[in-house]
Amino acid sequence: SALGGVPAVTSLIRDLGNPHGGTANAGVHLFTNNDVFEYRVDLDIFNCVTQPVMLPLNVEVSKAKVVITENLTAFSAQATAVRSKLDIRGKAHGYSNSDHLQFTVKIVGEGWHPDSYEAATMSSNLPIPADLASLPIDGDFSYRLDLLWPTMDSDPQLNAQLFANSATVEWPQLGITLNELATHNAQLYAANNSFNFHFGSISTKVEDGLIVGQCNLSHIDDLNIATADLSRLPLSNKLISGSQQFAG
Repeated sequence: SALGGVPAVTSLIRDLGNPHGGTANAGVHLFTNNDVFEYRVDLDIFNCVTQPVMLPLNVEVSKAKVVITENLTAFSAQATAVRSKLDIRGKAHGYSNSDHLQFTVKIVGEGWHPDSYEAATMSSNLPIPADLASLPIDGDFSYRLDLLWPTMDSDPQLNAQLFANSATVEWPQLGITLNELATHNAQLYAANNSFNFHFGSISTKVEDGLIVGQCNLSHIDDLNIATADLSRLPLSNKLISGSQQFAG
């Protein structure tokens, strides 16, 4: 009951999406020294569902650990969202002073199969183009995401590393399927109105041909830039017509 009136705890639970269902073990430690009140809350949460305010997607949490103090909140979780297995770790600084709150999240995930609603939600709340967010990826694919909200009212900054090895990507905008996709040094950076997607090297089978090379996609305000250095490019009618349609 002592923590019920602590705004930091109430705000944190709200921002994490008011987890419901499942069970929790809680340890509460209260400290008083004259007029100074301090606290620490340790939560172990199991088999719950939540929808974080920063990214309102349904997240099924198998287990999570949350530590709450006046100046720092740390959490970790094993979860599933957009049909991806996720290992999530995050920190929030400054819940006792929400005007200076900074939020960081690190995610390691496997698989990528968002439906249309999930893709639209990600592109609306993260600096990721809708076409990219909606691409389903099968096979051996994993990623590491670093997200930073400088304040809770600011747009997030995203750094990502992508790893594909014999993956399959359906690309409806081009009307093609990328088979046996393998990437090296694939990185994504996005913040505000800027976006850069870099493939250090890429190889994939398209129809009966093997494409190898490197490419870079950039977006700054209203300017879009794409560069590619590809070899063994099969000049099929489907690939040519899809590229023309994609380029507008």
